[in-house]
Amino acid sequence: MEYLKKLNKNQKEAVISEEKYLRIVAGAGSGKTRVLTSRIIHLIKEGVRPYNILAITFTNKAANEMRERVLNTLENLDSKPYIFTFHSFCARFLREESKLINYNSDFNIIDDEDKQRLLKEIVKEKNFHKDYLEVKTLSNYISYRKTYYYNREFTISSGFSEELEKDKNDVFEIYERRLKRMNSVDFDDLLLKVYKILVKHKETLTKWQNRYRHILVDEFQDTNDLQFELVKLLVGEQNHLFVVGDPDQTIYTWRGANIKIIADLEKTYEGTKTIVLDRNYRSTKPILDVANKLIKNNQNRVHKDLISDKEGDDVFYRSFETQFHEASYVVGTIKGIVSEGEYQYKDFAILYRANYLSREVEKALIKENVKYKIFGGVGFYNRKEIKDAIAYLKLLVNKSDDLSLLRIINEPRRGVGEATLNKFISKSNKEEMSLFKAISNNLDYISRIAARNQIAKFIQIINEYTDHVDKLSPGELLDNLLRETKYYEKLEQDEEHERIDNLKELINDLVYFENNNEDPKLTNFLQEITLYSSQDEIEDGNYVSLMTVHTAKGLEYPFVFVVGLCDGIFPSYRSLKESEDGEEEERRLAYVAFTRAKERLFLSSNRGFSYVSAEGRNKPSRFIKEVIDLEVAKPRKIIRDERPKRTFKSISPINKANNIKWSNGDQVNHANFGFGVIIEIINDTYIKVAFKDSGVGIKTLLSNHGSITKV
Repeated sequence: MEYLKKLNKNQKEAVISEEKYLRIVAGAGSGKTRVLTSRIIHLIKEGVRPYNILAITFTNKAANEMRERVLNTLENLDSKPYIFTFHSFCARFLREESKLINYNSDFNIIDDEDKQRLLKEIVKEKNFHKDYLEVKTLSNYISYRKTYYYNREFTISSGFSEELEKDKNDVFEIYERRLKRMNSVDFDDLLLKVYKILVKHKETLTKWQNRYRHILVDEFQDTNDLQFELVKLLVGEQNHLFVVGDPDQTIYTWRGANIKIIADLEKTYEGTKTIVLDRNYRSTKPILDVANKLIKNNQNRVHKDLISDKEGDDVFYRSFETQFHEASYVVGTIKGIVSEGEYQYKDFAILYRANYLSREVEKALIKENVKYKIFGGVGFYNRKEIKDAIAYLKLLVNKSDDLSLLRIINEPRRGVGEATLNKFISKSNKEEMSLFKAISNNLDYISRIAARNQIAKFIQIINEYTDHVDKLSPGELLDNLLRETKYYEKLEQDEEHERIDNLKELINDLVYFENNNEDPKLTNFLQEITLYSSQDEIEDGNYVSLMTVHTAKGLEYPFVFVVGLCDGIFPSYRSLKESEDGEEEERRLAYVAFTRAKERLFLSSNRGFSYVSAEGRNKPSRFIKEVIDLEVAKPRKIIRDERPKRTFKSISPINKANNIKWSNGDQVNHANFGFGVIIEIINDTYIKVAFKDSGVGIKTLLSNHGSITKV
């Protein structure tokens, strides 16, 4: 049994245990994915049919990785285990059971952007001022109702804001009716509607319980109450439950994750066996020493200390005068290490608490001509031309999808003005018909003949291509559709060649999907890309990766820089203020950040302007203070206050003192290294200089060396 030979004692126990309920507390880097996939392989080898296994994880990327590992180990299976995210499993369930909620099986899943577009239209119809009912607030309100009131009736609160609550409720009810009319659901509906079906229809519940005899859940610490209710319903009385998670990495309580679910699992399932995976195979001892010391400050946790056999260099911490100096240090250090030839840019990640903190780092990377990529920003599937193309495809599958129609009816321009569109929308809402039908039946609303002819042609193309959905390959379908609607032609005229290339890449994606999926229906492709997360776009490439710590969850890099470790920034002032558990959650987030590093971890802060500090200047994060005494820390302590040894070069003997009094930010010229900027003064004896020459990077020099002059 080769799959068992690479496991340590605790991992093997988790894989082969015959206990009905298993809780695996898996620390960062402890090989939980290997344990999960080995568990699936073991169950199949022990005679469990693959189709009786359901594994649930939190990203498509993780699900695909697990699926590939299992299928590469077990060949010639007569069926496959089901490995999904929560949302993709629920989507599959609802397509099979759609009649129970009076939906067609080709229903559309709207993303958060489309959700807010729909709410914007409703607010406009109701003549509410945008400051009175802000769309994002309404979106959160709807999610809250669906997620927290899944098992009880929602009641409108009374009091000072009773009128506001009633108006929000009116918007909610209109929103729900529109979704139903459009044969569409939102992300929250996927879970909620499955829950309601399983509770209401006992025969359906029994059918799905019999289908999955072994249920495995990854990242269990991030499970919310509704997700756990679904798990409990599927497990029932007879099925096995195997959960893997780490309470120390619970970082999504702000979107409903309940840390008590994993912590108190034995209260739900009596006799639950707990196995702790505390041997870390990712990081060095110094990195884990810092991470363990940090997380021990949390009270609400399952105690464990991560251990490692990997020796390594100490963690580095530096504080800088400004964000500019901090960013220069980070980029200079990366270039210095890469210049030695052992590592590439893809080995580096720069992590931060919030996206806005990437600005100075980006500027420094651009200035030094270092390739980088930001994750968690505008992804491939959120680009305008891609969203337009997907809207075309969604309309072919579901002509009741008003949101997709509104997006593309004037893409490219067909001469229909806002006033005319509003007439069609009013007709649609008044007679409870789809917008596509309202336009098709009332073309005379369009007064200009040229515009009317263009819309008539558009309607004709959509109707014709709807008939081709099952006859043409998805890639061929989209390519032909974009040509016939003259979408390509408009991009060519505007010389938008990059957008055309992006559309060709989308077509390649469709072709790949068709060739690598057992059921390559267009609806399945559209579902998959709608449920993409920011992590699913992370791919190989020789560039420095920039992302928030939340996006970095589950990833690892040889070198990790955590920047902006200032109190009020990390930990976030808002999190501390708005949540009783705010500080512990922020500390767990820092723990996640630290444990992404495999070989080297660099921590930094800056003394730039602060909105939350009484002095108006940033202070080092309390988390830094928890792992190092800033008052007494010296170089070569637990966290060294200097550059890696291998990036230092010997300093020439002093020939002549320059007798210059230096300050941070001074511009210098070095006889050998050229132009640079002082980013730090060390005990008035040494200065740290970021040189313009990318091959030089950052140097620590004697402050009075004769080869240095002030510019």
